[in-house]
Amino acid sequence: MKKNLTEARRQLKEVLLPGQLAADGSFPQELRRTKPYGYAIFNLDVMTALAVVCSTPQENLLTWSLPDGRSLVKGVAWLAPFLADKSAWLKSVHKAAPGPGGTMVMTAELVTPDVMYWADWPVRQPCLIFGALAAGRADWLAT
Repeated sequence: MKKNLTEARRQLKEVLLPGQLAADGSFPQELRRTKPYGYAIFNLDVMTALAVVCSTPQENLLTWSLPDGRSLVKGVAWLAPFLADKSAWLKSVHKAAPGPGGTMVMTAELVTPDVMYWADWPVRQPCLIFGALAAGRADWLAT
């Protein structure tokens, strides 16, 4: 079991976060899908849950950051306002598209409501609970 957690921790820190998390805390790959809101929520919920399971007493993976400052707490900070007010998502989040070298770039086009389950989101999202506890953010817990 310890070996599996060590490998999961490594994958989170060396593969998943560097490959998926943008500097602003968003997950651009999810912003190019037909259900960007739901996928952004799902991805952050799963990543924060993985961080909770893989954290050690010496290293909290929710607050741990990549050398450039990207962290899961930053991801929660990016998504939290859109969980508190879903209408803000449609007014300010732009679609992503493939850019040079396999990177994702934000387009001028705003996202549209998810093609499925739009009315069902958000619920009491785990990322807000995990993020609130890690960062001491009562506002996220209240959301």
